[in-house]
Amino acid sequence: MARAFKRISPRLYKRQYQIAGGDWSTRYYGLFVDWKGKRRVFPLGSDLKTAKEELKVLEARNIRKEDFDKDKTHGLTLFPWIQRFLSLKASKRSLKKDRVSCERIKAFLGERPLEDSILTSEIEAYKQRRMGEVDRFKRTPQAATINRELACLRSILILPAKDGIIEKVPYIKLLEEKNTRSRVATQQEFEALGKVSPPHLQEILICLWDTGMRKAEALNLTWDRVDLRQDFIKLLGTGTKTGEGRLVPISPKLKAMLKRILEREKGRKVVKLTEGVFLFQRKPFARFDRAFKTACKKVGIQGFWGHDLRASFATRKMSEGFDRDWVKMITGHRSDHVFRRYNRPSPEALRSVVAKDVNEALTQQRGSDSRVP
Repeated sequence: MARAFKRISPRLYKRQYQIAGGDWSTRYYGLFVDWKGKRRVFPLGSDLKTAKEELKVLEARNIRKEDFDKDKTHGLTLFPWIQRFLSLKASKRSLKKDRVSCERIKAFLGERPLEDSILTSEIEAYKQRRMGEVDRFKRTPQAATINRELACLRSILILPAKDGIIEKVPYIKLLEEKNTRSRVATQQEFEALGKVSPPHLQEILICLWDTGMRKAEALNLTWDRVDLRQDFIKLLGTGTKTGEGRLVPISPKLKAMLKRILEREKGRKVVKLTEGVFLFQRKPFARFDRAFKTACKKVGIQGFWGHDLRASFATRKMSEGFDRDWVKMITGHRSDHVFRRYNRPSPEALRSVVAKDVNEALTQQRGSDSRVP
């Protein structure tokens, strides 16, 4: 049982507690509003004389406008904030990548106190060290990879900055990313890939080629999202990168393939709506990079990635004259800035823009206009 605070002086209070043996113990506290206008409570011990002396010290610090919050940083280190960041981002799609970034940050900065500010020069040293590292495949990290790690560090430091534990987040300059690609697949290349690919790879490639979906969207596709009556794949916001749902039309070729998969699975057992569409050895698979790379090597296709199938779809549909906004609705791009990177016309397509004589084109235009009643 404890009694409420009892005022001894304007800023000194005492509180009594009944301990296990029945005796009473007294504790003294200093209570006042500091120069920032914030109400403060300071424990001052169990001796009245000592408590009065401690209170005088606190009052003097308040007159000098010292920052009482600075005391909070003592003993706090970087690692607990990394763990807090990871727990707050538990539902983040890229959490696995963030964990890798955090391990690299911990290895470089170490378990350091937060009061030892992380300097911009240290961050620059981290960038230089990462750019000089080589992995087991003798590859150096891309600028985009290092930037994701720097962005992760900035997000970690924002947490203690918001709580007033550190004064500010250090300036972090990202590296320039030169990752624009121009590779698309031709119809001949796609057909050649299909001929040398195993059945499970053929099926996923057809889906990506005819829909422009992201790899993860196709790999995680379940039968309850496939509407073979209305010929649409109905993606939910929880399964897309942007968090927005969309309708993806099903082409005749894709529809025929989906029906074959459905009949094949029905021959083994009843297909549940929540089961994955694309399977390997009767189980869902998370990636097909190795099989895709092997297929490309067999037909001699170089510099082509699985994600380029998405750009191939967008480029193909734009060259066929379909409305840009319609294509964006299918692919799920929200801005023209990003979509522009996926529209990759070939040199032949660009050459066709000026292939016809200008006078001939104008003559044809006038002739067509004259036939309008």
